[in-house]
Amino acid sequence: MKLLTTLVVVAGLSSVAPAFAAPVTLDFEDQSGFGSVVVAGNPYGLSANSALQSLANDGLGTGLNGEYFSNQPAGSVVMYALAPFAGERAEISSTAGFTQSVSFYYSAADSGSVAIRDAAGNALETFNFAANSTDLDHPYNAWTLATVLFNGLASSIDFSNTVGVAAFDNVTLNPVPLPAGLLLLPSGLAALGLVRRRKAVAA
Repeated sequence: MKLLTTLVVVAGLSSVAPAFAAPVTLDFEDQSGFGSVVVAGNPYGLSANSALQSLANDGLGTGLNGEYFSNQPAGSVVMYALAPFAGERAEISSTAGFTQSVSFYYSAADSGSVAIRDAAGNALETFNFAANSTDLDHPYNAWTLATVLFNGLASSIDFSNTVGVAAFDNVTLNPVPLPAGLLLLPSGLAALGLVRRRKAVAA
């Protein structure tokens, strides 16, 4: 009977442990091309505020074919940050949170930084970058993959310190699903109660 009780407790506790979902990559190809980034509905509560914009490559530059950016890792749309409103940040956020690492490609004409923040706004980790793209005809023509490792549960990726200096593509994070495991907690507790009741009746 003790073994059964232990197994029930372990099952109940493991059902509420954070579950990990498959990594999610935002490549911005589903965006309008010129407008605020809109993250399609998903079970991870992902969203982007209005300071993050999508940019389509359609002749804003002065170089070959008028391309403003080139050599991007995916498609023809990238993301960049506008100056956020006072008291806000230019960020991708998740109500469920994400863990372990964030990766993205960046093309930068100057230095800047990207911060991974928790729900309280504290920086769990900051990635500082230098210019990697210096062609004046193609301000964003070289792309570098960055992977930022961090501990804890993150709530947002803050691009506020990249305004006017960088573009981004293929932002990948490891989401924690909305806590469906919590729905299993009552069943685990009920099973534990049933075991105790049977033990009491047997006694």
